[in-house]
Amino acid sequence: ASQGKRTFETILEYFGGTPSGIEVELNILPQDQGGAYDSELTHIRTEIAAGEGPDVFLMSGFGGPYEGYGPANTLFQSPEAAMKKGLFLPLDSYMENAQHMDFDKLDQKVMEAGRNERGQVILPMFYRLHQACVFQKVEPEALPKDWESAAEEEDERLLETFALGLAATGFREMAFGQIADWDEEELLLDKNAFYQRAQEAVGAYGRALPHLKTLNTMNYNEMTKEIYGQVDAWTNNVALGREKYTSYVFRNERGEINAPIETWCAVNANTKHPEDAFFIVDCLLSKEFLGQEAFWLKMGSGKDSHDQMTFFWLAGEDCVPVHTGLLSSPKGHYKYVDALTSAQRDALKEARQNIGYAYFTSNIDREIDRTVQGLLEQLYDGGELTGEEVRKACDKCYTTLKMMLAES
Repeated sequence: ASQGKRTFETILEYFGGTPSGIEVELNILPQDQGGAYDSELTHIRTEIAAGEGPDVFLMSGFGGPYEGYGPANTLFQSPEAAMKKGLFLPLDSYMENAQHMDFDKLDQKVMEAGRNERGQVILPMFYRLHQACVFQKVEPEALPKDWESAAEEEDERLLETFALGLAATGFREMAFGQIADWDEEELLLDKNAFYQRAQEAVGAYGRALPHLKTLNTMNYNEMTKEIYGQVDAWTNNVALGREKYTSYVFRNERGEINAPIETWCAVNANTKHPEDAFFIVDCLLSKEFLGQEAFWLKMGSGKDSHDQMTFFWLAGEDCVPVHTGLLSSPKGHYKYVDALTSAQRDALKEARQNIGYAYFTSNIDREIDRTVQGLLEQLYDGGELTGEEVRKACDKCYTTLKMMLAES
């Protein structure tokens, strides 16, 4: 927390300080889930309900399918429901005079997720485009075009990639587009479709599982030889040809690419300092800040600096910044890009142009992932799953989803 506050002071100094010169304090939620963390969330929610609370929110999403990978509880269980309630300040008039962000260069398909009838009320910062990597060259026409073709894949390489995606990327993100209408408090996810997709996920994962388990029991040299055909693949990846493997992004049941928003910011509708509050989000949406590594290097922080790492979670692996220019250069502009091959960058740029649905992850997304992840773990641990067991799990989850939506 102390490092984060020092870093934040550095950011403010870099951008010239708030317009009025008012001091800004960064409040960081307690690290441990439960206990003090949940108490602080309750405290902030009470403040917001009373017309007070923080001036600016800098929030992360639920993170992914694994228990413990993302928060079990967040300040806004559904950002879209919070938008509907009018908890955030519309920013359009302030953005007209923005000094640091260039809104026209931000990914408009993703930014649209933060708009409603009141205007731009949330500013997405980073979103996920999970890349599937096949460690052999696969022709584009052979790649899965939607969820169904991926789940029924007979090519062992592509089937294993799909199965790994279910475990790491998450079922919800891979399978479905929009699943809820928060304005109408209506669940759009069809109950039978949910079961059908879950059954397909279980079937595909089960078919790929024997080989996945074999890889997990291999030592480093055995595994790299199995995948790459040679033992020293990691150290000699240039000679091997890193461009020989195929990168693509999973598509949902409608053949669209999802863009779950992982990090976002907004101004409290209750703020007494709207100009200064907007200054903060203006800085956070600047190319310098979204670029992460380039920004910190200008600040004189070393690559292993604790100050830099305090904000490293904003980017994270597989997260793409909303500034469209940060993915175009092979290095030097954004930390994540520097680690990618040109083939991976091309795959991400193509995926970005074909985003069909951008959304803020919510408690209902997490509940879907938690349910299907539990089924996959049961399979991995040697259990068997009947269609009836999958149906019961999906029915229970579906009831929970409807309850969550009603309570939002």
